[in-house]
Amino acid sequence: FLEDSGDKIKSDSYIERAIHLNPDKFANYFSKLSITESRIFSNTNKLELSQDYQELLNEIKKVEERFSEFGGIGARNKVLLNLKKLSVFRAEEDYLVFEKVSQETFKLTLTCYFDKLIDQVLVELLMFVSLPNNDFNHLLEYLRNTKNRISDGLSKVLIFQFNIRNSLLNEGKDFFKKTNNRKYL
Repeated sequence: FLEDSGDKIKSDSYIERAIHLNPDKFANYFSKLSITESRIFSNTNKLELSQDYQELLNEIKKVEERFSEFGGIGARNKVLLNLKKLSVFRAEEDYLVFEKVSQETFKLTLTCYFDKLIDQVLVELLMFVSLPNNDFNHLLEYLRNTKNRISDGLSKVLIFQFNIRNSLLNEGKDFFKKTNNRKYL
């Protein structure tokens, strides 16, 4: 909230203090990355952007290294860090790296418990990529086996994925029936 109010100095001080007091808490580092990312993407100076992107990628790498000292980052946290990387690669229009990290993130996501966060991650991933058929089938199986309801946002990107396969009216309809998502039938 300090960042949103425009008090960058207090915001930085607050997050650095949180990291100092809880150096093993991933959420504090992630909050710092989110603040950095927000500042970068609100910057209108095009000349500084490339350097800022690299700074964010370096900070992400530091967080990965920090937590790998303790046995590694769990799949969910790795997914969150990868989303930060993806925003940079998309902005830089580095589509080869974007595709590679997207694929890694997608596979990690399917190992996580499906909840609102993972739902939103899938929306962000599927908004920009067309999944290969094998991966799409894995995703559908993953979603069929979850006990949680999929969001409207995820339903919409699934409709897009079905549509580009020309399978919306058969496989798509069947999927939405089996997942009790009758809104999209």
